[in-house]
Amino acid sequence: CRRGAHPGRRGAHERLVALLDAAAWAQGTSAAERRPSFDKQIVRDWLAAAWDGQGTPPELPAEIVERTAAKYRELLEMLTD
Repeated sequence: CRRGAHPGRRGAHERLVALLDAAAWAQGTSAAERRPSFDKQIVRDWLAAAWDGQGTPPELPAEIVERTAAKYRELLEMLTD
């Protein structure tokens, strides 16, 4: 999914990102102990391996999108159970 592909969902996405950041922060006791981004690390790792940072980034493969979405679902379950 590309940025701006679902403009009507932007507010909800931003709220979810804030929740994800808060959940990740809660797992550590200080900034030095903060764990890697819970939700975006899959994308960051893929981009580091697949893109040299020049020009337009490549479109994310369906597997990466699904793995990232699964992380969001996992966190949603953690926050709502």
